[in-house]
Amino acid sequence: MQLELRDLARLSITLLAALIFVGCQGLPSLAPESVESVTQYQISLTVDGETRSVVSEGRVVRDVLREQGIELALLDRITPGEFTPLADGLAIGIVRVQEVIEIEEVEIAFEKQLVRNEGLAEGETRLLQTGVAGREEVTYKIIFEDGLEVGRTVTRRERVQDSVPEIQMVGIQTSITAIDVPGTMAYLSAGNAWLVSENTGERTPLTTSGDLDGRVFSLSRNGKYLLYTKTTGNPLGDLEDFNTLWVLNTLTARAEPIEMNVVNVLWADWAPDLENTIAYSTAQPTLVAPGWDADNNLRLRAFSADGLLSDEAELVASDGENPSTVYGTRYMFSNNGQYLAFSNATQVGWVLRPDLTNVLTLEDPTDVDDDAETDDDELPADPPEPIDPIIVSVPSEKVVLQTFAAYDTKSDWSWIPDVSWSSNNQFIYTVNHGAPVGLETITESQVFDVMAVSTTSDARISFVSQSGMWAAPNPSPSGETIAYLQAMRPLESITSRYRLVFVDRDGSNPEIIFPAEGQPGLTAQPIIWSPNGQFVSLIYAGDLWVLDVATNQAQPITADGQTTIVSWSN
Repeated sequence: MQLELRDLARLSITLLAALIFVGCQGLPSLAPESVESVTQYQISLTVDGETRSVVSEGRVVRDVLREQGIELALLDRITPGEFTPLADGLAIGIVRVQEVIEIEEVEIAFEKQLVRNEGLAEGETRLLQTGVAGREEVTYKIIFEDGLEVGRTVTRRERVQDSVPEIQMVGIQTSITAIDVPGTMAYLSAGNAWLVSENTGERTPLTTSGDLDGRVFSLSRNGKYLLYTKTTGNPLGDLEDFNTLWVLNTLTARAEPIEMNVVNVLWADWAPDLENTIAYSTAQPTLVAPGWDADNNLRLRAFSADGLLSDEAELVASDGENPSTVYGTRYMFSNNGQYLAFSNATQVGWVLRPDLTNVLTLEDPTDVDDDAETDDDELPADPPEPIDPIIVSVPSEKVVLQTFAAYDTKSDWSWIPDVSWSSNNQFIYTVNHGAPVGLETITESQVFDVMAVSTTSDARISFVSQSGMWAAPNPSPSGETIAYLQAMRPLESITSRYRLVFVDRDGSNPEIIFPAEGQPGLTAQPIIWSPNGQFVSLIYAGDLWVLDVATNQAQPITADGQTTIVSWSN
């Protein structure tokens, strides 16, 4: 039988399908068998002070914690880490960490201060002030690990009560001979003020607190009051007040000091022609060196013997703009009190003091009308709160007489020259920063000259060339002699020692007075004349010395080695 072509094709397809079916039946299956296989690990687990052996079917450390129902607090520490793979014999340790805040009140021991006094016999002591311990609250952050303290950090200290130092006066033997001196002298030693009246053997402590900072220390012209500043105990650079201004009656035993309600004082002194009136300049505390930003202002305030204060008369308002005056401005009253010389890091000049008759008035803000009718059945009214003094603006223009380049100290202080007046108030004596003698820049020049600047003309008289930056010229009360300090190394005057020199008022006949050749020199300081011009007082090797101008003989009047400042008045 003959097949047709289409039947042959159909037969071929059928045979091919049969062959494929038979071939597939002979191949093994490639599908995996469904078998559950679980790996178990033997783990050592230490937690909450207990170590135990556990079996885990997990893969990483975190699985063990889940299986054992262990929760970790925020500060808890686990080793190894939570995502470490498990293995037989793996040791897992958990440390419970706890942070606790604790406040404790602690006692602050008082300091013991010794004040040496040549007026007491050798070894004799006298208690001037009883010491009292202070208190402060200390806040701790304490770290516990598994219940045991492992760390303690102080996070805060708050002073509750200041300590009061114990002060003892100790006698020291001295061979110093007492001498008669005119007027009244005050000096600062170990943070306390001492008074000398007529004889250097008669010395009286005016303060015993040991906290006078020496920024201001000045006797009134009649010697009745001492003007000074006290430290607040706050370090510079913490935005807190660093000192306060006080007045103390030197003629009354155990007089209570008068607080002038003025803080952060850089300069202050007495107005020589006004009764019980002071002038001062202030600053604002800062967090950067030198610890303040000077206001460069000038204010006056009067006070009464019983502590009443006038309003503040502001002659010069704060500038706050000149970077060269960040460190402050110094002032010096003329002999008649009508002018104030001033100096800062780049200028010397003067300020006219206006009439303040109707400005510095003293009124008691707590006064009440004694004649006012009152109801006998009514309780007396509480006294009114004291009225804060106001600032009365009395503008006075600064007149610049001399300018110079600011000296680059390359540190956190600024050089400001001393200023003083001639006896006729026509010249201001100062130190000028001159042109360099080498290749240094003008701001690094080591040349400093004593200069007299006229207040009535354009005259500028150079008295002494290369005197040194701390020359501090000061004329005698008569004006015949100018005293200044001469640097022993004029071109290194910032660190040089100095010698006291007298020169005639025309700049002639310079004479080295003290100390003698071959002896250590003086440190930087103002030169203080006695009121009658008979003596000059100096600080030498930490002691107060008095020099007789007529004989050029000098002798010490203290022996404690802690004297820093002296003031002398009638």
